[in-house]
Amino acid sequence: KTFEPLPNGPLPQRRNVVISRSLQSSDGVEVFASIDEALETLSESDDEVFVIGGGEIYRQTLERAQRIYLTEVDATFPDAEVFFPKLERGEEVERTTFPRDERNEYETELVVLQRRD
Repeated sequence: KTFEPLPNGPLPQRRNVVISRSLQSSDGVEVFASIDEALETLSESDDEVFVIGGGEIYRQTLERAQRIYLTEVDATFPDAEVFFPKLERGEEVERTTFPRDERNEYETELVVLQRRD
């Protein structure tokens, strides 16, 4: 469901993989019926895999993640319906602050977390 509202279709300059039981593969998008099937195919590459949601996909992949790129938004959204699962934060290896400006309504921080083994 995260893929459906993307206004410009597949994200440019990257491999787009969608987990869905109902969508069909189309131009610039590979569709897999399960996370396991997608990850097995992606394991053939050395490229880093990024998961962009939604909530259920996060829940199913979080324990497999070695690194998390977490965007923290300095705001409260009382009408929010989907939430990121509880997260064991791991080791923080980087933090970058992006101030509020003419293009961004909220201050955000990109936090990179590495799994502790």
